Parts: sequence; structure tokens; C-alpha cells
Amino acid sequence: MAEKAEDARRMIRMMVDRGQIETAAHCFVHWFQQRISLGLVDAFWTRFRVLASQKENCFPDAVAFLYESVEGYLQEGRQLDAQLDCQTNSAAVSSDVRGRQRPTAMMKKTIHALLLVDVPREWDEAIARYYAKAFQVFQQSNKTEDEDNTNNEEEAEEAKCRGCALDSERCSCQAIMESLHKTHYHLCEMGIFEAVCSQAILTITETLVKEHLEQECKGNFDLHRLEPLKQWMESSVFEWLKQIYEPLGVDGRTMQERVRLAENQLLAFFYKVFGQIRIGQMFHIIIDHPDSTPALEDLRQCLEHVNLRSMLIETTKTDMVNRLLHPGVETNDILTAYRSAIQALRILDPSGVIMEHVCQPIAAYVRTRGDTVKCILESFTKNDEFFQELLKEPKNEEEDWDHWEPDPVDVLDPQGNAESRKSSDLINSFINIYGNKEVFVETYEKLLSDRILDQLSFDTEHEIQSKEMLKRRFGEALLVKCDVMIHDVIQSKRLNNTVHEKMSQSKAELPFPTKVFILSDYFWPDLKEEKFEVPAELAQCQSKFMEFYRGIQQCRTLTWYSNLGVVEIELNIKDHIFEYKVSPLLAAIIMKFQDTERWSLQDLSKVLVLPMHSLKRKLSFWQSKGLLREVEKDVFVLCEDRPHKPSRGSLAYSEFDDAEDKEERKVEEFNMYWQYIKHMLTNLDSLPLTRITAILKMFTTNSDVTEDEIKKFLDGKVKDQQLVYIGGVYKLPPNVSTSTSTSTAASS
Repeated sequence: MAEKAEDARRMIRMMVDRGQIETAAHCFVHWFQQRISLGLVDAFWTRFRVLASQKENCFPDAVAFLYESVEGYLQEGRQLDAQLDCQTNSAAVSSDVRGRQRPTAMMKKTIHALLLVDVPREWDEAIARYYAKAFQVFQQSNKTEDEDNTNNEEEAEEAKCRGCALDSERCSCQAIMESLHKTHYHLCEMGIFEAVCSQAILTITETLVKEHLEQECKGNFDLHRLEPLKQWMESSVFEWLKQIYEPLGVDGRTMQERVRLAENQLLAFFYKVFGQIRIGQMFHIIIDHPDSTPALEDLRQCLEHVNLRSMLIETTKTDMVNRLLHPGVETNDILTAYRSAIQALRILDPSGVIMEHVCQPIAAYVRTRGDTVKCILESFTKNDEFFQELLKEPKNEEEDWDHWEPDPVDVLDPQGNAESRKSSDLINSFINIYGNKEVFVETYEKLLSDRILDQLSFDTEHEIQSKEMLKRRFGEALLVKCDVMIHDVIQSKRLNNTVHEKMSQSKAELPFPTKVFILSDYFWPDLKEEKFEVPAELAQCQSKFMEFYRGIQQCRTLTWYSNLGVVEIELNIKDHIFEYKVSPLLAAIIMKFQDTERWSLQDLSKVLVLPMHSLKRKLSFWQSKGLLREVEKDVFVLCEDRPHKPSRGSLAYSEFDDAEDKEERKVEEFNMYWQYIKHMLTNLDSLPLTRITAILKMFTTNSDVTEDEIKKFLDGKVKDQQLVYIGGVYKLPPNVSTSTSTSTAASS
């Protein structure tokens, strides 16, 4: 074999000596191709497999072996190139001869074509390991001085280099970087750098960039991460590319061109991965708003470089639906998330198009809940952020030309109404859930009534301010009843002062101090009276107040709602004093035990003219305070021995007001209805809400039950896994039959 090679070289030299340089070059290239195809390729891959089995980073050794095998041929080829150049410059030759490729270029093509035609899988893995290790070493060597000091302290403890992962005494970082440059030189000399390494370097670098971004962006929403990470890209990744391409200047491309192309590709990849990571975290970013504002601003800047709006919409919408829109989440929590979504998505897209897409299913879902309007209005009047929004005038986007931005062209507007969307602020976004102001006004009337009757205070400053702010959104005409209710409270304060002045002038006395709220019955919603026998002291106060009131307001009378109100009562039991704020009915019950310490439920029910089931619930309150004890079934006595002394102060009246009584009765009634519902679903398999409501109203005597109340009850059963809600119908789960015992529904 060696003799044949020597003969070939002798023949080529003879051709050159005779001036047949072009023929000699052609023969040399043909002979080189034979040498490559007949033995060199197989020898290289055999050598590579041996190296791969012996050491992990075998790539530089394999490249060095290949370069040593072809180095001599390449030198001879370069000599022929020089001789051809001299001949071309000194003699008149045809243009086709001038344009022919030189022997070295043809040899490099041969190496590329024959060597890389069938690459084993281990080759790509070896390249990936080699460049991953080299990048790690480069990062360690490129640390700042402060980072170096920190790492040196840590390495002193660990006694290992963070670059090459060897003991500090045997650190090979410098050797790895020298090997990197040498390997690149060999590959360029053979003309296969682009084919072997270019795409591999980018792919490996992208993988390392993605891992770094995932680590740095994990759960960090309150700090800006985009700019620090871009600085890391410039100081680490782009410098790494310069280290790779700086020694190279072949194949017609300058180092600056190579680096610029690679930087642009990696920067686009950086924005894409960063945006995808933040989009995957959007649910948590929305919930954490406004603390997560830096993360939103980073994502907005990222969206200016990559088109990820469709992904943002679909991912965020899916997460919001899956995590929020089900019976297990309270309406207030859903509305809080809805508010955060509006504010957060406005930061990403001031035009509001993305916000419309994401919030559409949330608005559609909360419309189906019966307590949505009440929760929204409570937020309007109690939540500081909403209250500040009410104080603001609605913005007109058309007038704010300095901050105008066009709608994104890659996302369609779901509503097709850009003007209303852009002018919609936080308050309008909540009102637009229903698109009907009357729904909000009716609920606000009930809410205002409940709040005044619960507090029973003449201080209406906050309520007046809330009402005036709501007038800006709903108009004067819709809030007339609210004006009357607040006017009643103000008038009640004036009339109370006048009545008490008249009493003082006539030296009339009341059994105890009394304040009366005088309400215009027509304008107050749901003033339902629960009749009972009022204690003589309270009846005397009512009679005396009525007498003086008629003297002030001629031709007017009062209808007393004795169940509405608060009584401040002081109990003196064996030198122990207990003070409570309770409803008049609770006060009437405990006052009956002043003269008679033992009462049966039936007798007390007759005296108070109150149904026994309602009376027993009221008695349980005094039992819980240790003042009454049930000595035998439905027989109660006053505890004088060692009553539990409660903390001084007021007890929440709302626990025993009419709304609470009504809710308790509803629970008992629905527990009875549960048997009807189970039998219906057993016989009919599945029913929608409207059909269940119609059947219940048909077969029960209570016509006051509403569809919203039935839905709330059924949703409670779904939450307790006693019902299944699929496709708009309710069904019994497979393991439930009509013989199972009933369970109480959760009341809100």
C-alpha cells in the first residue's frame, strides 16, 4: 500500500515537472478520493468507537486523529494550489480553467461527503457532551471578580472546580479551552467545521440557555428578570460564541458575520423561551398582581419581539377555566381573580383585546351564579381599590393620544367593539358582565337595606359617599330608592331627637333609652315581619314613642317591625353581670326567665306566640352562652350555679337576624327536598336545573323557593360528591341510591 502511494506521488511530481499542473491536480484529487473511500473513513469511525468506549470526552481526540490522517494530503494539495495560481497568473488560460476549484477545496468536499454520509448516534452525543463541558468551563472562567471570590470560598469547602468538576489541584479548565481552539482549527483546516459543529453549537447553546432561564424564572414575579438575563446572554453566551468563531475566518465569512448570525438566532430563541415560561406561569402571575407587575412588564417587552399572543390567550384562558370556574371556588375569589386578570392583561395589551379573550369565559360563568351582583357591589363599597376607582371619572381613550396604541393585528377582537373596550375601566368591566345596570341597582338596594338594618347606626357618611360614587356610573334616576333609604336614616335621627326633647319637656319617662328607625315602607326591600309577643317594657316604649310621634307628624302612624332591631341587655345572675347586643326576640326569650326559671318549649311558644321550631333555634343561642340548660326533652331552666361568663362587648346581631332565620329555614326545607330530588334523578336519570325547579314547585307548598337557591343547594351536593353535574344536567353518581341518608347542604 505504501509502495502504491509512493508511486502515485512520483507520477504526480513528474506531471508537475513537465508543466502539466492541472492534470497533476486532477489525478491527485482522484487518488485522494480513493484513499478516503477505501480505508480512511472506516479507520476513522473504528478509531472513534474505540475512543468513545475509553473516555467520555472523545470528540477532540477523534478530530485530532482524523486531522493527522489527512494533514499530509492537505499540505500537498495546498502546494498544487500555489502552483496552479502561479500558472494561472503567468499564462493565458481560458476563463473556465480560471473558475475551476482548487485541489484543496475539492479535497475538503470529499472529506465532508464521504465522512459524514452515515454518522453514528454516538457522534452527536459526543459533540453535545464536549460543548456542554466547554461552555461550563467558559462560564466559570468568565465570572466577575465578586463571583470569583464567592465561588473560591465555596470551592475551598468543596475542594472541586466548578468548571471541569475535578479536584482543584487537578483542574483542567485551561486545557479544555486550549483543546477547544485546537479542535476548531483542525475542523476548519479540513473544511467540515460548519457541517460538524455549527448547528450542534447552536442547539447545545439553546439547551443550556433554556435550562438557565427555567432556573432563573422559577417563581420570581416581583423582580424584573428580562434585563438581567439579557446581560447574562451578552456576557456569557455571546462571548462564548466569539470564543468559538474568533479564530475562524474561512469559507467566505468573516468572524463578525458568523457571530452576528448566531447572536440573532439565539436572541430570538431567548425571547421565545422566556415568553413561553412566563406564559406558563400566567395564572400565578395574575393571582399575585400587583406584586407581579415586573413579570408582566418583562413579558410585554418580550411580546414585542416574538409572536406569542395566541399562545398567551389559549394557555391563560385554559388555566383560568380549569382552576377557577367550578363550584368549589367562592364567588368572591373568582371575582378577585377576574379583577386581577383585567388589570394584569391591560399591562400586557393596553388595547384590551387579549383581556377580552381571556376574561370572556369568566364573565360568562359568574353570570350563572346568584350571588355575583351582591359580591360585586360589596366590593364596590368596601374594597379600597374599587372605591378609589369609583372616585375617578371614566377615561376616554380617544383623548389620550400620547399613549394611543393600535390593536394587535395577530389577534381578532372577540367583541368587535374597540371604542367601548378601550374606554372600559375596572368598574365598567364588572358592570359589563351583565350589561344591565338595573340588575346592579336592584341588588344594591337590597345590600344597602341589609347594611343599614344590620348596623342600625345614624352614621351614613360612608353610605352617602358610596351612593354618590355609584350615581356617576348608574345615573341619578336608578338610585332614587337608595336616596330615600338614606334620607329615612337622617330623618330618623332628627325625629328621635325631637321626640326625646318633647318627652323631656313633658317629663315623660321610658323604661329604658330607645332609638327608633322610621322607614318608608314602599322604598325598602324585603321588610318582612316575624310576629311575637313583645315584652311589656318594650311595648311600653313603642306606645310612648308612637304617642309623641303622632304629635309631631300629624295623620301618620307607625307599623312596628319588632323583629328588626338591636337590644342592649344586661343580665345580673348571682352577682355576675353579662352584657349582650341581641335581637328583640332573643331579649324577649331571656326576659321570660326573670319570673319563671323553668319553661317547657310548648308553654314558652304559647306565651311568645312563636312557632316551636323557630323558638328552639333561638333558645340554642342562650344555651351556647351557658345561661340556659335543657334539663329534659324540651324543658329549659336558667343556669344560676356557674354560668359561663362571656367576654364583655357586643355579639354579632347578624347571626340571629331575619336573614339568618330565613337561611336556617331554607336549609331545613332543602333537606326535605333532597329526598324528592334523589327519587326524581333515580327515575329520570338526569335533569336540568329548570326542570328540577319546576317539579319542586309543583309538589311542594313553598312557592318562595327560587331557581338560584335550588342551584346553590345542588352545587353544594356536587361539592359533597352526592351529585354529578355534566353537560348542563344533574345526575346521581353510580354509588348513590335512594336509600342513602340525607346530608345537610352547605349554606353561604
